[in-house]
Amino acid sequence: MLSVQNGNIVKVNGDPVYLRGVCAGGYMNMEDFINSMPGVEHTLKYLFRRELGADKCEYIFESMMDRFITERDIAYIKSLGVNVIRLPLNYHHFEDDDRPFQYKRRGFDRLDWIIGQCEKKDIYLILDLHAAAGYQNTDWHCDNASRRSMFWSTPHFQERFYSLWEAIAEHCRDRSAVAGYNLMNEPMSEAELGRLPTPYKPNWDALNSVYRTTVERIRKVDSEHIIFLEGDLFSTLFSGLDEPFAENLVYSGHNYSKAGWRAPYPGSINGEYWDSKKIAKEFLEHESVQFCRRYNAPLWVGEFGGGSAPGHLNVFLDQIRAFDNFKAHWTCWTYKDSGSMGVVRLSPECEYFERLRHVLARHEKCGARPVNINRARLTRELEKVAELTHACVSAEEFDSESNIPFMLSAFDDSYYNSLLQPIFVREFKSMSYTEIDRLMSSFLLENCVPYAYAGILKKRLGGAGHATEV
Repeated sequence: MLSVQNGNIVKVNGDPVYLRGVCAGGYMNMEDFINSMPGVEHTLKYLFRRELGADKCEYIFESMMDRFITERDIAYIKSLGVNVIRLPLNYHHFEDDDRPFQYKRRGFDRLDWIIGQCEKKDIYLILDLHAAAGYQNTDWHCDNASRRSMFWSTPHFQERFYSLWEAIAEHCRDRSAVAGYNLMNEPMSEAELGRLPTPYKPNWDALNSVYRTTVERIRKVDSEHIIFLEGDLFSTLFSGLDEPFAENLVYSGHNYSKAGWRAPYPGSINGEYWDSKKIAKEFLEHESVQFCRRYNAPLWVGEFGGGSAPGHLNVFLDQIRAFDNFKAHWTCWTYKDSGSMGVVRLSPECEYFERLRHVLARHEKCGARPVNINRARLTRELEKVAELTHACVSAEEFDSESNIPFMLSAFDDSYYNSLLQPIFVREFKSMSYTEIDRLMSSFLLENCVPYAYAGILKKRLGGAGHATEV
C-alpha cells in the first residue's frame, strides 16, 4: 500500500516510488475522439437502446470494452516500463440516474478485473472519477452533452458523489495495487450557466467543501489509500485550494502545452519562442507546482499529451524531462485511441473505420474529433458562428480573445454531435452480433499500431519492467 511521507509517495518500507505511466481513457469512460463515436456516452447509449433495444445496446458497448483493454494490453503497457495506469471512470457504469445509490454489480466486476490484471503485472492503478453525476465541468469528457455543470449547486448530485466514492473505497480498501483515488477529473466549480466566453472565476468555497467532505467520507471506510486532488478550471488553478488538510494527499495538475498544438517546435507562437527551456519554465510556473512547493506535497501531472503540430513528439519528450527534473509523478493522455493522441492507435485500414466511414467522414468534415483533432481548420458553418459571436461581443471585451473559441467549441461539440448520433446508431441496425464482434475487434491491441510515443516512453522508462523507483 502506497502512502505519503515528507513530500514523497512511498512504499510500506519507506522507499520512495516514482509513478510514471499512462491514462486509459475510452474504457470505462468513453470519449468521441478516443472511441470514434460522435457525442457523449450516455446520450449515445440512450439512442442505441431506443433504436436497437437494450440487449443489443449492451452487447455493442460491452463488446468494445472487452476488446479495448485486455490482458495483452496490460502486458504491453508493462513492457514500456510503465508502473501506473490512471483509469477514468464514468458514474453511469456504477449507477443509473433513475436508480440513484443502487450500485451495479457489472461496474464493480469490470473494475475488479482490471485491478487483478494490474496485480499480476505489478502495476499500480489510480482510480479517477472522470464523469460525476450532475457533471463537474462543462465538457464532453465528463459525459456532459448540455454544456452546463449542475454538480456544484445541487446537493443531490454531491451526495451521490460522496456515496459512490464511499462504495468504491470500501470495495477497494484492501487492494494494494490501487495507488489511490483521484476524486474528480478537471473540476470547473463555476459553470452553472455553461461554458460562456467570460472571464472565469472559481468558486473555491464549493470546491474545498466538496474535497473535505469526500475525504472525510472515504476515511470512514478506508483509512489508508492515497487521495489525489486536482485544481480548478480543468486542473490548472490552485491558488484558492485549502492547504493539505489530511494525511496521504497528493495534488494533480494537468499540463497541455500549446507548443504541441499550434506551430512547429521549436518555434514561435504569438511572438514567444518555444523550446525545451520554455517548456520547463511553463511547467515550473504552473500553479500546481507552486502549490506543491509551498506545502511540500507530492505533485502528479495527471494528464499531458501531444497534438498534431510539427515537432509535437519533441514537446512530449521535453515535458517528460521537465516533470522528471522536478521529480513529479506523471501519466500521459492517453494509452489507446482512434488516431489523435494515443500511445497505440487503431489502424487506419481497420474494419471499424471502413464500415463506419460515411458517418465518420461527416464528423471529420465538421471539424469534430473522432478521427483527427484539427480545430484550426474551421468549416464555413463554424466561421459563420464566429462572425455571429463577434457581432454580439468583441474580443476586446474579454480578458483574452481565447475565450471566443469556447463559444465555437460549444457549437461544434454539442450541435454537430447531436445531429450525428442518430446517423451513427443507424449504421448498426442491420449488423448481426457476429458482425459487431468483428467490428469491435478493431480495438484489439493486435489490430492497432504503436505510435512514436511508445518508443519515447520505452526509452525513457527503460522498458521491459525496469524499476522506476527513485
